[in-house]
Amino acid sequence: MSTSAANAGLNLAELTADARALIEADKTACLIRWKVRDLKGPEKQRQGNVLLADVPESARPAVVAALKARGSR
Repeated sequence: MSTSAANAGLNLAELTADARALIEADKTACLIRWKVRDLKGPEKQRQGNVLLADVPESARPAVVAALKARGSR
């Protein structure tokens, strides 16, 4: 990668499908965390599960992993 390419940022078209899927899973995890940010306790867990149920089955494990990673920060 040249210096100018590094300064330009990531080009998503050049990423593999797996890398794009991980980025999408992280974005979904961020959205779920944002939507439940003001809830507490069991209500937060319930609403998180409802939102996670809307995620396609094939992407769910990656989203769960991203949620766990973001929760430990």
